[in-house]
Amino acid sequence: MGSKGQEILVTVSPGPPPGTGFRVTAINGVTPPVTVAGTYPINASVTQQPAGTLEMSWKIVYSTVPLDTIRIAYGPNAYNLGVTGGSYTVRVYALPRSGSGTNWTSGAEGIQDFTVCTGGGGGGGGDQAAPAGDNDAVGGC
Repeated sequence: MGSKGQEILVTVSPGPPPGTGFRVTAINGVTPPVTVAGTYPINASVTQQPAGTLEMSWKIVYSTVPLDTIRIAYGPNAYNLGVTGGSYTVRVYALPRSGSGTNWTSGAEGIQDFTVCTGGGGGGGGDQAAPAGDNDAVGGC
């Protein structure tokens, strides 16, 4: 740092040109903590969203189910997040791609944790229940 009155040089890099560099900045639809079991539609906010169809890869990870039961879905910028009874965390990853190309946009992924405090035992989402006796409590529930 310079001393008082001394000039400090700052370099600012320009952002990507319009139409490039899109990425997920937020995953919206339900405000954590989720306190009522059910299905919640969520979507992703995308900066500099390209023209045409924006397809998303949704990866849903429930803290109370084994990793081999991670859900992955592909489709439009919308996903129905299933929440069952219990205290756990759901981590949602949303990765966009433009058009029908096969390459997903590296570095464009958004991640959001949803704390669930619905009461009841176990946890998990949609059609998957947590293992019996699992009490993977989440702070703040």
